Amino acid sequence: MSLLIIAVVTILAVGYVLLPFLRPRTGVRAELEPTTRDGLVATREALYREMEDLRLERELGSVDEEEYERRVGECRLQAAGTLRDQERLEEQLSGLEEAVASARAGLHADGASTCHACGAPADPAAERCPSCGAAPATDDAPAEEGTDR
Repeated sequence: MSLLIIAVVTILAVGYVLLPFLRPRTGVRAELEPTTRDGLVATREALYREMEDLRLERELGSVDEEEYERRVGECRLQAAGTLRDQERLEEQLSGLEEAVASARAGLHADGASTCHACGAPADPAAERCPSCGAAPATDDAPAEEGTDR
């Protein structure tokens, strides 16, 4: 009886240890769902690493050719989607940068004064910037280096 219990416990322990290796891998993209440029880059790199791992597993014989082609195909599709998402994000960021530059140019064209430290609209008669608290720059005292943006 005790021999049967030991055998059952051993089988369960071995099954528990081997279970993660027997499950099919899920896509990297579904696990991360990145929304930032860095997240998209990390996802793309993880997909490339997974494809390299698959290549090595195929060479070692632990993945057959059909399984390799299927899984690499999935990785390629996910990587293409990630690249597409990254391009869209870059376009959005570019549009935002253009809008900010245009708004800043409009502020300067209207004769409005801006803070030398943070770039926020400022009243020239005020003693301090309402946004960051910096003192206004005077003509004979240049703005501190590295503070104007």
